[in-house]
Amino acid sequence: MAIIKKIGILSAAKIQGIFGFIMGILAGLTYAYVGMLMVGTTGLKSIMFSPLAIVIAPIMYGIGGFIFGALAAWIYNMCAKWIGGLEIELK
Repeated sequence: MAIIKKIGILSAAKIQGIFGFIMGILAGLTYAYVGMLMVGTTGLKSIMFSPLAIVIAPIMYGIGGFIFGALAAWIYNMCAKWIGGLEIELK
């Protein structure tokens, strides 16, 4: 049984940031697609925001992932000091 006593904050933040960026691409494409579908009902406002969603969503998701990844790793490290860490079994 191995115990994870500490997680590198910057390492976790980078991984979560990249994961958030990738999820943001998917979300941005979804927002753009829905925006294109809404052109007939809401006018040209939706079509203006569609390309913007593809650019803004990955950036915002990536930044949010980085910040919350760092925060989660920091909180884990604080809790691991009190409890002793997460036990995992490696084969």
